[in-house]
Amino acid sequence: MISTLSLKVLQRMHDRTVAGMVAEVAAKSVGDRTVRNWLSKSTTPDPVVLEQIRLQGLEILRENLKNKDWPGAERDAYVAGLDATPGFVSGMAFSLQSACDQYPATVHLAGQMDLLEQAVAIHRQAGDVRSAAQAVLDVEWLRDEHLAIPQDGISADEMRLQLREAVSWDGLDVPGRVLVLNLQFQLLATLDFEFCAAHFPGLEPTPVFASLLPRFNLRVRPGRKDLGSEDARYLPLPYSAAPGRDRLFACSL
Repeated sequence: MISTLSLKVLQRMHDRTVAGMVAEVAAKSVGDRTVRNWLSKSTTPDPVVLEQIRLQGLEILRENLKNKDWPGAERDAYVAGLDATPGFVSGMAFSLQSACDQYPATVHLAGQMDLLEQAVAIHRQAGDVRSAAQAVLDVEWLRDEHLAIPQDGISADEMRLQLREAVSWDGLDVPGRVLVLNLQFQLLATLDFEFCAAHFPGLEPTPVFASLLPRFNLRVRPGRKDLGSEDARYLPLPYSAAPGRDRLFACSL
């Protein structure tokens, strides 16, 4: 769930589907249709094939950096750093750098997001709602800000209570949406800060997100026909279906 939005951003950045990009890297192993089946969970990928794709991707990256005249030591460090990332979000964050350790806070946060998603996914696959909720509650680095949207009257205490009392996946729906939304915006804000610090060191940091962001109502469902004037101020979730998404990313990225 956490990586879904990052996948959409990646596709927008390259104007290609994830299946197409993976298939290009894995041309010697699988085709586009096979990758699409993996993503839709129609079939399960062979771990051996996944390892082959990983190695092929790293070799392609190494060759690209060599063609760009990267020194051998820097090239090896960059490839090793990317290979060490724990998941998709951190891998994507790492690849935004033009050198190792250019955006350390962004890569670190993305890695934490990957590990959280993986921990919850294990319990989701086992159908264990309580353990999935507890996995979120046990994360030490999550703060009240991750579980609250004050302007909409959604408090961290309310979300924690819902997590503690959830006995179905529907019971985790709103807390999950709040958490994922706040994590995505924290990731964008962290990247914005480190990018500007690296490329515009002479400018004074100024927060602009409050001026760019629409307000979200986590309780509004896409496709509702009975939205009143009060609801019209909000965009519905899930975020992937929200109007204006592309404009927001154009401003944020």
